[in-house]
Amino acid sequence: MAAQLSNRQGGGGGVRRGLQPDSLKLICQLAVLKHIHRVAFQLEVTQGDKSFGKHWYLRGVQGRVCNPVWNRDYFYFTGLINEIRIYLRENCVNTLVNDLFKLALSIFNSNDNRRRMGAELILLCMLSNESQVAWSLPTKYHDTETILDMLVSCKQRFQKPKVVPFWSKQSEALLLSTLRHASSLTKLVLPLCNDLLLKSIAVYCRKLVELEIGFAEDVSEEGLLAISGRSAYPRDQGLHRKYENALYLQNDFGPAQQWYVKDSMLFTPPTSTKRSLPPKECDKLLQTYPTHFGCTRLKRLKIFGNFIFPPRANRSKFNKNLKGPILETGFYCLLLHLKNLEDFVIPAASLMVARLSVLLTPDQLVDTKLLLKELSFGWDERLEAQEMTSLAKICPRVKTLRGVSNGIPNDFHISAFSDRFRIDDAVCDFVKRFHNLSTLSGNMKLTCLNSYLRLRGDKLTHLSCSSLLLSTADLVTLRRFCVNLTRLDARLTLDNTVDKGFVEYHCDHSPEFRGTLVSQDINIDSPWPEWRSEIARWPWKRLKHLDLNGRFNLIILQLLLGSADHLEILSVTNWPNEMVSGGMALDDSWIPGILAANPLHNIKEFCLKMEIDHFVEEGFLTKTSLNSLIHHAMENCPKLERIVGEWTKIPDRELAEIQQRCWKQGLKVAISNAEPYRDFQNYEDNDRYYGMNAGYWRLRGIPARGDDLAALAAAAAAGGAVGGLAVAAAAEGHEEEAAPVHVRYPRTFGYVYRP
Repeated sequence: MAAQLSNRQGGGGGVRRGLQPDSLKLICQLAVLKHIHRVAFQLEVTQGDKSFGKHWYLRGVQGRVCNPVWNRDYFYFTGLINEIRIYLRENCVNTLVNDLFKLALSIFNSNDNRRRMGAELILLCMLSNESQVAWSLPTKYHDTETILDMLVSCKQRFQKPKVVPFWSKQSEALLLSTLRHASSLTKLVLPLCNDLLLKSIAVYCRKLVELEIGFAEDVSEEGLLAISGRSAYPRDQGLHRKYENALYLQNDFGPAQQWYVKDSMLFTPPTSTKRSLPPKECDKLLQTYPTHFGCTRLKRLKIFGNFIFPPRANRSKFNKNLKGPILETGFYCLLLHLKNLEDFVIPAASLMVARLSVLLTPDQLVDTKLLLKELSFGWDERLEAQEMTSLAKICPRVKTLRGVSNGIPNDFHISAFSDRFRIDDAVCDFVKRFHNLSTLSGNMKLTCLNSYLRLRGDKLTHLSCSSLLLSTADLVTLRRFCVNLTRLDARLTLDNTVDKGFVEYHCDHSPEFRGTLVSQDINIDSPWPEWRSEIARWPWKRLKHLDLNGRFNLIILQLLLGSADHLEILSVTNWPNEMVSGGMALDDSWIPGILAANPLHNIKEFCLKMEIDHFVEEGFLTKTSLNSLIHHAMENCPKLERIVGEWTKIPDRELAEIQQRCWKQGLKVAISNAEPYRDFQNYEDNDRYYGMNAGYWRLRGIPARGDDLAALAAAAAAGGAVGGLAVAAAAEGHEEEAAPVHVRYPRTFGYVYRP
């Protein structure tokens, strides 16, 4: 009986994971959710904004809208919702209510319903309780563009309305009552926060460890000060005062006759106040006073959405389309007074820290040490020399540095080409000021990177670098100093001047690397046997993941791959380069070359491919190389689980036979092409290989042999051939999901230019 039940449920005797459509638990949860959803609709119609009765249709807007009513309170509305919370708390276990909340949030995240956003918010607030530790809204509320997309009724016919979204007074009262009963929260995600919501978070949610918020257009510095537990005034801290550059809902957003409420949102015209952009930066820190509240336990703070940070706006070259509230001093207070903050996820976070370090007095700078563990840089931050010097002093515990490049220093005053070396000198000195890095990523010259690695490369475990390769000795030096590296992501570009041309640097780092190479005559043209002894002197001791991308040849791959006994994942993505390797990205010589450099005893994933937009003629592998790789793997690679390559010319049936043969001989490996079908540049070759690759037909919307025609037709009507493949795989009873197929558009006939 158990075997019959297992076959009936699983289709093939396998164990099904997660809640299934016919599970008793899910059926009960959906029944309860439907009933609570019905109650939410009834409350919205009888006590909410929709109870006024005066609705109309607005051109281009989905569903009915109504005017905001300012003389309505929501005590009965929030009181009834609180009664429902009490009823659920007395009649349901807390874990059951939390499961209902997670299920409702999952349903709302997967459904962009345009007419039910108000009821969704009411339902989620009903399912909130005092024991809940995490609370969030569907992701469609997080982005203003998504809200406007759901607002319009027909995007092809009507343009997006030029409006600004806010929470309606009903939603604001509902969120305030929910936060009042959420004192146990440790994680909160809430978009479109104004000063009132931020103050309520600071008062009622003081146990928060993770906070993710988005700003409304009328937020001011007062809200950020409240989160940090500070105020700009010693007394009467609840009085809302006018802040410079702040916008206010009742004064700055068009006439009230043009406002309207749609579900849980209030939409107003854009601001009518003309602001001078970019705004002026503050020249000193604001004196603040304690409020005895605030989220002082925060360890992670993420801010999403649009806002204007004056230092970034002044330095950015793209400051014409600035939008959002203007905020600056509040961010400095967050950094100063949130003593446990370790992760500060916000655009221009490194610039905020740098500006704070400059605004502090010398005595304050000595006493102030931030606990931030990660800093990320962009191309529009443009730090001054003093900011770059003091940034490392105020953040001594940084372990992750991302986006290091020549775009960090401010080069506005540098015009001559000879002065460009000053930028390289500044970046090289800047990185060396961080002593505890375990992760480093950026676009640096390899000589400057190796100069840093010589000092502190023993602590580095993850390195992601993008650079123009000018000397093969730089790669050997990289191996020498990164002794504890576990993952290397490298994007290298190679041309015909490697080891041949004279290169100018901001300074000569070569004395720092003496003793790296024994032979001074070895270069990129030397065969691998001559390089083997040099590479064996500096083995990778802990490297497990190697991801190499760019334009390079086989010898560059061998220099990074050799003497790596613990390697588990090898991913190589090469581009065609007319300067080297005859212009082809890959050929059959790469497989024996890789195996000669490293037998790959512990390899689990092997990937050798090109980018998606290349043709077969620019690089391919034949059946000979596949057979040699399989033969080597059966004897030396018992952990191999996946092989991805450029075997477009091998029929799918033969690939399946080779995989089946490997399984029979004990090697459980999955073999696939990097692309289901990579196009040939010659259309006659495309027609020649018409029937042997199923991906060729699927990309053109034609079901291949063995596909479920009904499933493919239904999926095509729902969303294309990609969904059809997933439905077909599910219909056949496969446990693993089908690989996604990238739909390729028809190409114009003729020569294709490769940059």
